[in-house]
Amino acid sequence: MPQIWRARLTNIEYDSGKKIYADELFRFNSQNTLINLANGGGKTLLIQLLLQVVLPNEMLNKRPLADLLGSKKYTGHILVEWKLDNPEPTFLTTGFCFTRGNDEGDRLKYFLYTLHYREANEFDIMNLPLVQQKTPLDYTELLLLLRGARHQDSRVTIFERDDKRRAYLAHLASYNIFEKEWKNIKITNNVEGGVGEFFAAAKTSKQLLETVLIPAVEEAIFAGEQDAKRLSQAFTQVHQNLIRLPELQKNLHDFQVLRTEGEHVLEAVRSFEQSQGKLIREKSRLRKLYNSAGGDMSQVKQDLAKIEEQLVIWKNQRIELNYKAESIH
Repeated sequence: MPQIWRARLTNIEYDSGKKIYADELFRFNSQNTLINLANGGGKTLLIQLLLQVVLPNEMLNKRPLADLLGSKKYTGHILVEWKLDNPEPTFLTTGFCFTRGNDEGDRLKYFLYTLHYREANEFDIMNLPLVQQKTPLDYTELLLLLRGARHQDSRVTIFERDDKRRAYLAHLASYNIFEKEWKNIKITNNVEGGVGEFFAAAKTSKQLLETVLIPAVEEAIFAGEQDAKRLSQAFTQVHQNLIRLPELQKNLHDFQVLRTEGEHVLEAVRSFEQSQGKLIREKSRLRKLYNSAGGDMSQVKQDLAKIEEQLVIWKNQRIELNYKAESIH
């Protein structure tokens, strides 16, 4: 959440013009700050002034900001510098410039602006030239100055059209500065004892969540009612899933049993496939052996036939030789 670093009030008259913030710079430095003023010293006014940069033209304690002007027409300047939620130091100055309107129906005329920067420059909260030659810039002079700067620097943003308040608040939300949070701060400072009144309906942890924290978080997170509705639907779906949780757990158990048994079946199938493959390989080997043995047997038979023929020849030759030998004697 962005933190207030500095604030500046320029040309703010109060107490019927008897007192004035001529050009005051307050250094908060993101710290808790105690402002100690006597009754009637302007504590409520100071809070109301600072609120204008997040809640433009808001009343505080039933007192409109236009009452500061009375019958005069002067220009007041309210600026608050925020240290943003970035790893490197980055700052955003939010500004509220106001003056008296042109008629009774438009008692207060104002425009809003933001200045985004990383380091000190001529348009940071301290150096922005709101006072020149000891004279505060009027409404038109500052508007023209910022318009000129905007053409040269895209970090200068001005809100001056009819929808300026809505567009400005949306712009602040992009920096995590949310209207709802500051409305709650306004409520707690609206009357004496406002903090106790604000938390009166949140006496238990559950009430605190339901009446304060959850609505504030919804306001901060969601851009509109549709986003909140989608979250509600998501929670409803989660609730329905939780109701079905026992059934889902049983299904999960059944699935686990099926998976275990299935792995056993799969292992048996793998084993059968391996055995079948081994059988096919052995059949092939035996077929080759049979074919080889068949070829060898045929060759043996041929060789035996030749031997038998040779034996017959040798037998006949032996008989012939015996006959010749007997004839000689």
